[in-house]
Amino acid sequence: MSGPVTMGERTQPCMPIRDGESIVFGDLLRVSDAIDQAVILDDVALEGVPEAEAYVLPIMDQTMQGGFSLDEPPATWGERESAEDYRVEPGTLINVVAVLPPRTEALPATAMTVAYHFESGLDFEIESGSRFVLEPDACF
Repeated sequence: MSGPVTMGERTQPCMPIRDGESIVFGDLLRVSDAIDQAVILDDVALEGVPEAEAYVLPIMDQTMQGGFSLDEPPATWGERESAEDYRVEPGTLINVVAVLPPRTEALPATAMTVAYHFESGLDFEIESGSRFVLEPDACF
C-alpha cells in the first residue's frame, strides 16, 4: 500500500560524464488527492552529492524521470522553482530534479531523498525508487 506521497517508478537512468557539463537527475513526486492538506518540501538530496541544487519543474507534456544535460535543458527549465519550501497541493504531480555540478568522477547508483512536512507539522522522508548513475564512458 502506498502512502499519501509517492515517487515515480523504479528506474536506473545513467548519464555519461562530459567535461564541464552539469547533469540533472529527476523523478516524479505525487501528493494524493485522498488527503486534505498540502505538503511542503523541506529538502531534496542526492546521496553522495551534497552540492546538488534541487528544483521543481512544471509538467507540460513532459516528465523528468531520468536524466538530462543542462547543455540541452527542457523547454520548462526557465520556469523552475527552488524545491525548498515548495508547496504541493493534494492531487498534484510534480517533477523534482537535482542539478549536479560538473564532475569528473563516476557516481555509483545513488538515490534521491525528499524530506517534507504536512501543514499539520508532521515530518517525513521519501526515497526515490530510482537509482541515478554517472559513468566516465558510455553507460551501456
